[in-house]
Amino acid sequence: MYKANISLLMLASKKEGGYLVKKNPRKDISERKQAEEVLRESEEKYRTQFDAALDAILIADAKTGILVDCNRAACELVERKKSELVGKHQRILHPPSDIKGEFSRTFKQHLKEKEGQVLEARVITKKGKIIPVAIRATIFKIKGKKFLQGIFRDITEQKQAEQAVLRTNMFNSALVENAPFGIMTINPNGSVEYVNPAMLEVSGNPKKAFKRMNIFKLPSYTQISLSEKIRACFRGQSFFLGPVDYVSHFSHKRTVRNFTGMPMRDEAGRIEKVMLFIEDITKMREAEEEMKRRTEELEKFNKLSVGRELKMVELKKRITELEAKLNKQIK
Repeated sequence: MYKANISLLMLASKKEGGYLVKKNPRKDISERKQAEEVLRESEEKYRTQFDAALDAILIADAKTGILVDCNRAACELVERKKSELVGKHQRILHPPSDIKGEFSRTFKQHLKEKEGQVLEARVITKKGKIIPVAIRATIFKIKGKKFLQGIFRDITEQKQAEQAVLRTNMFNSALVENAPFGIMTINPNGSVEYVNPAMLEVSGNPKKAFKRMNIFKLPSYTQISLSEKIRACFRGQSFFLGPVDYVSHFSHKRTVRNFTGMPMRDEAGRIEKVMLFIEDITKMREAEEEMKRRTEELEKFNKLSVGRELKMVELKKRITELEAKLNKQIK
């Protein structure tokens, strides 16, 4: 027994500086136990974080697609117990229309594309409710076997917000397209990006004219040029300019207009373009002038009428006095 122990120690020894240094078996056992304890604590910590994660996490065999693990959030997302998921194929997570062959569309994409890429997909609950999700997947190996871990995030609110923005944009687009006044958007370099149908009518210019137009090179319509106003608008200053007498370069038609400009900002608050509103107020000004003319004529007529009435009153008074005088003479 003694000789056997000596032999074991000699085999476990290594040479250092020409001397044999013997290992301590008790120390080796202690270090191994410490390593096992650290590993066990690490696994427990990972399991706690895995189960407590707010996002749904599911792990599947990368080759077969069989689910091998999931956390509590994953069960809540698809309204299934863990026992209803583990051991089942990952197809159970997605609507039938999203299944392409043996696997879901995104499962195959995650296996082929760059690791960590986020893909949008849909999951289906046990009751058949469809939920939009964003999935971030990573691939890892255990004992040579490949697994795919997917982190699923419910993006229902995000999609609803996107739809609301889309509806708002469509509504605003319809308003702009059907507005009774001209609207155009101008880029920082002065080029025209967009004109609505009313702008073509108000300006008297063909659409192709706007494509080669540069607002900053237009002539001054007033003592302060429109281009200067628009440059100031790109510095954050909205403006109103009007009424302005204007003659179209194409139709040579004389009109009266109001110009209103306001900066348009991107999500970061930077001014990316200017929206210019042009209102043709020619008919309104003509109506105002006609009303003014008629008012002046009516005032003249009233003055004449009042003058005549005063003269008639004076005349009647004079007649009355003459009649009284005549009666006295007769008596």
